Amino acid sequence: MPSKAVKAAGKDLAKDSICGMVIDKATALHLQQTGRHYYFCSINCQRTCESPEKELKSMRRRVTIALSGVLALACCGLERSSCWLRARRS
Repeated sequence: MPSKAVKAAGKDLAKDSICGMVIDKATALHLQQTGRHYYFCSINCQRTCESPEKELKSMRRRVTIALSGVLALACCGLERSSCWLRARRS
């Protein structure tokens, strides 16, 4: 989605299409594709726009790691609960 232009205090502003940050067009990183202009607050947002497949692959990996940590904590919590219940029943 191309950046939406915004006018504020005499500045020509745009919205970073990756993170949503409002930035000054004069100082923003810029990319033009298929006749549309895209503005970015950082090189990371620009790279994400240029190669979304790579970012999605990286994101999938981070989510997998986070979920495995959550599952490990949940399993440890269940083991502790069942140990506590067994001790209480004795």
